[in-house]
Amino acid sequence: APGTYRLKKTVTDGAAKAGMYLMAHDARNEASAWALVHDDDRFDGSSWDLADWTFEAGTAPGTYRLKKTVTDGAAKAGMYLMAHDARNEASAWALVHDDDRFDGSSWDLADWTFEAGTAPGTYRL
Repeated sequence: APGTYRLKKTVTDGAAKAGMYLMAHDARNEASAWALVHDDDRFDGSSWDLADWTFEAGTAPGTYRLKKTVTDGAAKAGMYLMAHDARNEASAWALVHDDDRFDGSSWDLADWTFEAGTAPGTYRL
């Protein structure tokens, strides 16, 4: 859809293969769903929009929020990409969350920046 983007992995690392797309669909709890990367076999030609995201301005200059545009399972349209809860010492879980998570003072929890990637035309989130 116009104004939406798909975030595609460019390098293979274990089971996370190059060409997988950032998505969210499995329930984490009643207000959030897990974010994940998925092979393009998830898309049957009519469901590519399940990987679509819109970007909104974040709370600080140069930051952005990534918002789901289409409902897929527990991941409802309008949920925002976040990361919290320790997975281990070096990582946290990625998820999408309802906007009720944000009480006016915590919108920055959904802010992201983009950095240049190692290959031309690629970025780090």
